[in-house]
Amino acid sequence: ATTASTRQLYATWTASTDAESGVVDYAYQIRAGSSSGAIVRDWTSAGPVTEVTALDLTLAVGTTYVIGLRAKNGAGLYSAAAFSDGIAVVSGGTTVTTSISASTTWTRAGSPYRVTASIGVLSNAVLTIQPGVEVLFNPSLTLSVGSSASNRGTLIAQGTSGRPVTFTANSTSTAAGQWGGLRFTGINAGTILEFCRILYGGPTGTTGAVSIPNGTLTIRRCTIRGSAGVGISITGGSAAVIQSNLLADHASYPLRTFISTVPASLTGNTYLNNAVQAIEGEGRVTITTE
Repeated sequence: ATTASTRQLYATWTASTDAESGVVDYAYQIRAGSSSGAIVRDWTSAGPVTEVTALDLTLAVGTTYVIGLRAKNGAGLYSAAAFSDGIAVVSGGTTVTTSISASTTWTRAGSPYRVTASIGVLSNAVLTIQPGVEVLFNPSLTLSVGSSASNRGTLIAQGTSGRPVTFTANSTSTAAGQWGGLRFTGINAGTILEFCRILYGGPTGTTGAVSIPNGTLTIRRCTIRGSAGVGISITGGSAAVIQSNLLADHASYPLRTFISTVPASLTGNTYLNNAVQAIEGEGRVTITTE
């Protein structure tokens, strides 16, 4: 198997059985070259599932990596480790330089997508991003969905718990606000971010890693981390549904909502390690926690 990603590896396996106490967890390990090679990530719980995307790695093009797996039963005992044949990291991916005006799908086969100019999803186009895709942005660049009420677009970025969609900086280092963030300026119904990771985007100030000036957008089960300003900024006329997300490590508020006409629903979100551990709000807003 091969991958063009230098940041993540994906593995899936067949479920194990234990007649005495059942299987309660799987752990994986990543090594370079072979099962006796250098450890890239030591044994890490994957949970009681049969797939994992190992995220936030530093992998080298031209190197093959093997993934080890062992099962844990209800008595706390682990099986012997078994290793994969290996995944070779190769050069590849897709460079994106222009806006999207016809509906298209970004696939795992084309990933990672490297954005080298600020782009938009315009002219009622739909951009669908498959689970497991990485979108990498050069410094200060943005992805805008629509440009106005008369020039709209749709973004459907729906990952899974095992294969999230990642939006992050095209850099091997991590620092707050490395790229411009996502802008939802003129969006059509059906726009959604689900099981996404939006990392290190968003400038200083109140713009946000995710900016929602208007329209109905659902953000659900996402991680939004590391803005140089606020995490999510919702402004006038927006009816955003924001549920069960993690907003963390922002240099200001995790969420800013100024809504004069339509309320936003903010349900079950977690806010951690933000410079201001509060929601900046004005307007009619309902906030609940779990």
